[in-house]
Amino acid sequence: MQMIFVLIYVVLWVVNWYANKLGYYQKFAVKSILAWLSVGFFGLSLLVAITSIQMSYEEIMDHDLNYRLERVESSLMRGDFDYAQTVLELYDCYEEEFDYAWEQVDMYELYNRYLIYVKAAEIETDEEMKARLKEKALEMKETLIHLCENSTQDKNVLYAEYYGALIWE
Repeated sequence: MQMIFVLIYVVLWVVNWYANKLGYYQKFAVKSILAWLSVGFFGLSLLVAITSIQMSYEEIMDHDLNYRLERVESSLMRGDFDYAQTVLELYDCYEEEFDYAWEQVDMYELYNRYLIYVKAAEIETDEEMKARLKEKALEMKETLIHLCENSTQDKNVLYAEYYGALIWE
């Protein structure tokens, strides 16, 4: 940025030096060009300032508690738990208001991991690996059952019942 100011200063110095040797109409042309350049730089600066203010406002709104709650609730209502987890992590949503969302995301993630380990154990041919996969599936199942039984959020009672019923089938 300093280099741009130095360059502009040098250009103005050279133009001023030549302006002393120019005639009236030539001086007028040089001054007109400089005036239009000044207007252009002012417009560009104004545009940059407006864009900076707009970006700052959007950043402030992105970190607003109500806005974050709306985004998380919207993605949970759509069943997009992966996006909800991304929002929770990206915007550091560790306030008390988000505890229910974290619990829902954890239930979803534990259940999916459980299914993955169960399916992997079914198709595995190596007995040692199959045993490890079954052990990992059992670990995910126990963790999910513990989470469902000890759910602290009233909003998650139905989720706890749902995942509890799925895991016991």
